[in-house]
Amino acid sequence: MHTLPRLTAAALLATLIAAPACRHKPATAPPAQRVAMVFSASENDPWTAEILATVSAKLGFDPWSKSGSSGPLDAYGPYTAESDGRKVQVNIALCSLTGVGDLEQQRAIGQEVMRWLAQWSPDFAWLDGDQVQFLLGRSLGDVCPLIITGGVGSREAFFNSEQAVTGAYRRHSLPGALGQIWQRRHDAKRFALISDDSPVSLSRVHEFERYRNALPKGCSLDTIPPVRSWTELQRALSTLQADGAVVCGMGGPDCTPALRAQPCPRDLLTGAKVPIVVLGPSAMDGSGTIVVTLKPSAHAQAGLRCLEKLLSGVSAASIAIVSPDDMGVFIAEH
Repeated sequence: MHTLPRLTAAALLATLIAAPACRHKPATAPPAQRVAMVFSASENDPWTAEILATVSAKLGFDPWSKSGSSGPLDAYGPYTAESDGRKVQVNIALCSLTGVGDLEQQRAIGQEVMRWLAQWSPDFAWLDGDQVQFLLGRSLGDVCPLIITGGVGSREAFFNSEQAVTGAYRRHSLPGALGQIWQRRHDAKRFALISDDSPVSLSRVHEFERYRNALPKGCSLDTIPPVRSWTELQRALSTLQADGAVVCGMGGPDCTPALRAQPCPRDLLTGAKVPIVVLGPSAMDGSGTIVVTLKPSAHAQAGLRCLEKLLSGVSAASIAIVSPDDMGVFIAEH
């Protein structure tokens, strides 16, 4: 019969130290996930600047400290940041699409963004504004889950049904707009919608018209034919047969070119006898109207909440897109 050799204490300790299975290996931190933020506007746009200020303050980085370019894009980053204890890398592209009316030029910028995204291979993409969502939405396919902010258009307009999309709409609500009128004229029952002929303004009118039958009993909502100049708008406001009016998007960055080309007249409301609510941003701020503007910081916070859920493994399909009534607003009455 064979006898196993007896191990001394020193030999036993040496054996334990040498055995790989007995060693305690430090935990390896998961790799930082990549987030690409693509904005329709430039760094000079107040909406874009406030979105980036809110996001960078939350995640802990300076959004302007690493600048560069990629063709027509202004690029910033990548930055190492942290979201809810998870490491992330953030890369930013500003497209400066506001005011670019030529469709071919827009498409060229969209193609450059696609190249920029392909080079960086993000885990998530954050798209701000209708223009980048229009240019990139369907092209991105199922490359990665998407967060949207700053857009008026519906998800169905820019993305395929199977794409993973969450975020927040940059839309005003009809109850919120009428509420501003009721605060100033408690007996108001007849309301009018006014817009120019730009796609954004007309889409807002169309969205509000869908809720005509949901108004309180005795209330009515009429739509004024689109106007194409400040003179036409002034005439429409002075001849209103209503207790209040909602002006949808006129004088903003996406309004019809004739309105962008001329400043809003200071005597715009001459002859108007009822409260006029303007869905901002708008050049009509300061004309005597009630300008209602969505807070960029509220959109940024909504997007950050979506990002935290995505980073934790929640699917974009299970994260509802935030509705307009969930957004905070600024009220400016002049």
